[in-house]
Amino acid sequence: MRKFIKIRYLLTILICVVVFSQDVLSQTQRPFKFFPAVVKQGGDVTTLYKPLGTVGKVTGVVYLFKDYKWEGHDLPLVKTDTGYVSNYHIPEGTALMSYRFWIGDSVDVGERVPFAFMVHEKDGKKMAPGANTAWGLLRFKNFESKMMPLVSKESEIEPRTLVQLWIGKDFDNIQIRRHVFFDMARSIKAYIKIAKADTGLRQAGDAILKLPDVNEREMIGVEKAYGRILHKPLLADSVKKLILTQYPNGLRSRLLEIDSIYLDRNQEHKAQMLEAFMKRYPPSDYPFDDYINPAIGDPSFFINVYNGVATYLFFQKRFDQLKKLITEGPYRTVGYDYAHFVDFPFRGTNSPITIDQQLDLSKFLMRDLMRRAVSNDSQTSGRGYFSEVEWNRIVVQDNRWSIAFHANLLYKNGSFTEALKYANMVKDYLGYSDITFNSLYIQLLDHDHREAEARYFMEEAIKANKVHPDIITLLKTYYTKEHKSDKDFDKYYASLSSGRKTEEVLAKLKNSMIKLPAGAFKLKNMEGKVIDLEKLRGKIVVLDFWASWCYPCRQAMPGMQTLVKKYQPDSTVEFYFVATLEYSPNYKKLTTDFIADQKYDFDVLYDETDPKTGKMGLVFNGYARQLQMNGIPQKVIIDQNGYVRWVYGGFDGDLVRMV
Repeated sequence: MRKFIKIRYLLTILICVVVFSQDVLSQTQRPFKFFPAVVKQGGDVTTLYKPLGTVGKVTGVVYLFKDYKWEGHDLPLVKTDTGYVSNYHIPEGTALMSYRFWIGDSVDVGERVPFAFMVHEKDGKKMAPGANTAWGLLRFKNFESKMMPLVSKESEIEPRTLVQLWIGKDFDNIQIRRHVFFDMARSIKAYIKIAKADTGLRQAGDAILKLPDVNEREMIGVEKAYGRILHKPLLADSVKKLILTQYPNGLRSRLLEIDSIYLDRNQEHKAQMLEAFMKRYPPSDYPFDDYINPAIGDPSFFINVYNGVATYLFFQKRFDQLKKLITEGPYRTVGYDYAHFVDFPFRGTNSPITIDQQLDLSKFLMRDLMRRAVSNDSQTSGRGYFSEVEWNRIVVQDNRWSIAFHANLLYKNGSFTEALKYANMVKDYLGYSDITFNSLYIQLLDHDHREAEARYFMEEAIKANKVHPDIITLLKTYYTKEHKSDKDFDKYYASLSSGRKTEEVLAKLKNSMIKLPAGAFKLKNMEGKVIDLEKLRGKIVVLDFWASWCYPCRQAMPGMQTLVKKYQPDSTVEFYFVATLEYSPNYKKLTTDFIADQKYDFDVLYDETDPKTGKMGLVFNGYARQLQMNGIPQKVIIDQNGYVRWVYGGFDGDLVRMV
């Protein structure tokens, strides 16, 4: 194997040296430095971090590649005139150190060159075992094609550089190779694609299997390399049989049991099998990380088993069992659980759970999420190698949309103080990017009589063009209260909008204007009155194609309600909401109930059956073919002469401004 690496080394060394030289040169300009130049196990290292520009609060985290595993620790920083200084004692077994710095709610991991360095052995003469491989793999995508969060995307290196400069230095050392064989094989095969490389890798793997003290985890690493990297299923299967012989009740046996649960097609039986499995192998003693690590287990198998059983229990309304499963489940499934058991059920018209059950599940999932965020148990919480303080940030950041959704549920339930607590938790992570959250947060501040904060947030949301029309009405109320009149409110509101953005919107609107004859139709509304488009000549007609089951359609409706109210005094503008593509036989009741529950002042028309499809959508399908519309919602503006002038699909929060 070494022979092939040396051949390619001679062909690429000059390029690699240039790249490496550029990396070293860039360190003189980077905001991170470390002392001494030779960092040794058992010694101390001092780092200096000097963030660029004006910054807020700075915190740090140090990550150690220790005993062939990553672990994170919160890093005390001392602010000085030259920057933020830290001193850290390097434990034995450490081969590589990497630093992350948080500036407010953003993180700095360096750019092309990470804030990282290799560690020497105690005598300072040689690199610690595994240091070269760890440094290379730190800057290489993993099996799932993702970079480690400890580095930036810009720091990624090519397989050639990884193998020639880093992996190649450690590959012949079997005491290093045994721990990281899967990743070594993956990187080598990414570079050396010829079949002869397979022979060398097989020989290297077989040598690991023959070690007198080889353990099960190392053997599984060889098995997975043979199967997933070399694509030799028979060879991998022979190693698997060897593992099962030596460890009949070990990790490989558990992975095999997960496979059998996955293959079972009976959902009830699958749920029983998973419950029995987790009783025999509780996550506190047998961490899920082993099952979802691609170098050991099969993430897709385990996650599919878990999600499938959880979904089955949900629809069976066996909530006690579901909650127990969620509590014991891996962190990786938390987002799925909240979306599928709290959010998605109410995006359609026939939710499988009640509003009370939704709120109960939401509260339970949030309690479980907060438990994970502060848990000291890195395995059951899902924290992995992240430091405790950083993990809390990551949990909130990863689940910001679920937390915001929960805050909205609490608000609707009248739990205003609790809702504000959760909204404050994610406010800085969402910024002003989401119109729904902006409205929620402003309403919570208003309810808490924090008018100054509410007004500031409204102004920033307006600048971002992410504000609900009802919030503009609230801002107008604030303005009128302060100025005793709303006389100059329009000027004030216009001053908040970015002139450049307004010009961009107007230019986009102008470029999207069309002029096509509108298709004639006669449709009945909810009262049974026939609306004939031909008889509306001389008026501007706004059509909103929607369906009771369409979540984006419903999202856009509060803004449309504001527009309807705004133009009610104008007899030259008419709004019609065309219910279409409905598949429920009682769609009329669904639409009528929805409009009544939301107190919308809409004139709803019912589309007719299309003889070509046998399904509801005659008018919509005609307009879709003519205007090249795809899906709903769709807004269509027809001018006084019966021409379609503008079409708008979907909903992104900018609808009111564009209309």
